[in-house]
Amino acid sequence: MEDFDTGKFNKLLSTSKLGQDLKYFKSIGSTNDYSESLIEESRGRDLERLHGTLILAERQTSGRGRFKHKWLSPQGGLWFSLIMITDIRPEELPNLTLITAFSISEALMDIYNINVDIKWPNDLYYGEFKFGGILSELKKDRSLQAIILGAGININIDDKTLDKLDNMATSIKKILGRNADRELIMAKILDNFERSYDYFSTTGDFKSLFVKWEKNIRYQ
Repeated sequence: MEDFDTGKFNKLLSTSKLGQDLKYFKSIGSTNDYSESLIEESRGRDLERLHGTLILAERQTSGRGRFKHKWLSPQGGLWFSLIMITDIRPEELPNLTLITAFSISEALMDIYNINVDIKWPNDLYYGEFKFGGILSELKKDRSLQAIILGAGININIDDKTLDKLDNMATSIKKILGRNADRELIMAKILDNFERSYDYFSTTGDFKSLFVKWEKNIRYQ
């Protein structure tokens, strides 16, 4: 399994801000926990400089999902956190979780024609099989919110490793029957997210984004 090619990713990325500051690790405890440590170090100083920082790891040794459930993160996936410094209202945090899900779904549809189901509020499915999840966390500092958008996606995970994760887990590799381009997927996710976030934060209109992907959302 080849490591994530940061040089290739940088060439593919077309955002103005998001992901331009990439912190890449071969192994880390949790990308969300590391993001939180960066935020804590910046409190009372220039917190806004962290906006758009992407933390990405080949493996997580202490990955976690909602309710502190353990999230196994072997090499071959996309395990990442995106730091957003924003003044949106805390009650709108679920909208950013969904925008993250929409951005992942759109990337996989555009690149590989994979139709993603979004299981409310934060899980990603292909049919009955789960391949990803999102963990959003809010860290408030004065008038600004530091929001950590964490995601784990099973990309190039083989069947043997999938069996260790969950008998209802799948991967993009298994769906396609071949390896997927992790660098391209990551770049497209951020491109999509920046476009949708800029629209939402400027207009306050989440409904237009929701309507586009509503058919992909399931509630049980």
